Amino acid sequence: LDFGDFITSASLDTGQVSAGNAELRPAAKWVVEGVYERRFWGEGALTLTLIHEAIEDALDRVPVTSSSGVFDAPGNIGDAERRLAQVRLALPLGRLGIEGGLLKTFAEWAHTEAADPTTGERRRMSGYNPFEAEAEFTQDLPAQRMKWGVSAFFGSPYRYYRFDQTSEELTEPWWSAFAEWKARPDLVVKLQVENITGRGYRLDRVLHDGPRDVSPVVLTETRRQAFGPYVALRLRRTFG
Repeated sequence: LDFGDFITSASLDTGQVSAGNAELRPAAKWVVEGVYERRFWGEGALTLTLIHEAIEDALDRVPVTSSSGVFDAPGNIGDAERRLAQVRLALPLGRLGIEGGLLKTFAEWAHTEAADPTTGERRRMSGYNPFEAEAEFTQDLPAQRMKWGVSAFFGSPYRYYRFDQTSEELTEPWWSAFAEWKARPDLVVKLQVENITGRGYRLDRVLHDGPRDVSPVVLTETRRQAFGPYVALRLRRTFG
């Protein structure tokens, strides 16, 4: 549980109030997991993982009625399911002509399902990403006392449900790179470039004039932000 789930908070940015819930119970999970792993080429490995979670007292957002009105709050919404499929690959590239090269990839597909406490319909649980992936290439250059690499990150929208609104948050794919040089046995210099191509953030929000199952839409909003690249230079010195 999160301490913030027990206290009331307000967002000045969106104008929404989230009530606390002192009756919140921890969710219980029954988990079945299967893993297949195949080793190859020395450091190479392929791992496939399937996970099924049966969740009791799942945590999500629920409407709370008080003398001041109806507010959104964290709450237990009953039984839910979560199914995951994960793929991990570590591929040494020496046999492909790139000495010291290593490619690592990870991808995860997730399906969640629960009953919406406002509409009663089955839908995705709030705050879960249905797909995310990342890839990283690194190369060790012992003769030059260097190591360098690039990384890429991908994902799909996070969706959130409240009694009077739905929203989706999406961060666009981004890339990063680094070069590390061991100048001396006790000194390492590392240059990092994050968010190389720049990335955007988008928030889509649909607001109803009351509970979503009986109230009309009064506001449709889209917000966009852009984040540029930045560079970091790090020095690590070992003493003693």
